[in-house]
Amino acid sequence: MLSLDTLKLDAAAAVAEIEQAIREQVLGTLRRRGAVVGVSGGVDSAVVAALCARALGRERVLALLMPERDSGAAGLALGRSLAAHLGVAALVEDVGPILAAAGCYERQNAAIRQVFPDYGEGWRCKVVLPPAVEGERLNVSQLVVETPSGERRSARLPLEAYLQLIAARTSSSGPAR
Repeated sequence: MLSLDTLKLDAAAAVAEIEQAIREQVLGTLRRRGAVVGVSGGVDSAVVAALCARALGRERVLALLMPERDSGAAGLALGRSLAAHLGVAALVEDVGPILAAAGCYERQNAAIRQVFPDYGEGWRCKVVLPPAVEGERLNVSQLVVETPSGERRSARLPLEAYLQLIAARTSSSGPAR
């Protein structure tokens, strides 16, 4: 049976263990001189970049920022700020044209149009979970769209549309925003 003790963590020891594993994998097993870390501006990639910089040295880490059509300017700014704070090199590659050519945006739009047929140019979308304060219940994500005029609408997606949307978003911008 799980208890609160299960969640106790010696953070310093865990960080040291992860850093050692990064050194062993990158420098030993893979025989590479460093690491390229995709940095989105979010917490997950920031933690990975920081751990790699600590484990390998900041001169051996490259932060790769990959904005695309649906990326917010804040994510790019946060990614650049993180790289500067860590003292690692940063490279920006706009992957939007590649994603458009691969059809990711069209698949995303087609999934959204299954619920919002008028979804089109100038609209915005994100997949959200209900607030945790709404009590203990099944957290079912919803699609929220915003029209060019600022009107917000939300709805649950049918499973097929949800999977199509998440697949298209994951191949374009990571988790849906």
